[in-house]
Amino acid sequence: MPPAYQADLPHDKGASSSPTVSLKAFLMRLILAGNLSQAGLIAYLQQRRTQVAAHQHAIEQTAQMMDEGMDLGERLALDYGLAVAGAELAWLDSTLEQLSQMKQ
Repeated sequence: MPPAYQADLPHDKGASSSPTVSLKAFLMRLILAGNLSQAGLIAYLQQRRTQVAAHQHAIEQTAQMMDEGMDLGERLALDYGLAVAGAELAWLDSTLEQLSQMKQ
């Protein structure tokens, strides 16, 4: 991948366009979710949703920028990133909906 494109790719090292919490840390928080208030858990999941949506948007922009010049491996990596982000957003939306219904 050309270096000019690599600089634009989101990295999971605290970049504002990528989820700032590693997957491992996120899963640990979910395991310990029973220690959070329901409002705290909802706020945490909403924050994660915002981060994942920004990450997904950054991947989409990168894919558009690189569209013609991508090789198969680059296309597969970007498609995978979009699929994972989409799946996580769907899960977050569903979970937030369930939690908000429990709150009522």
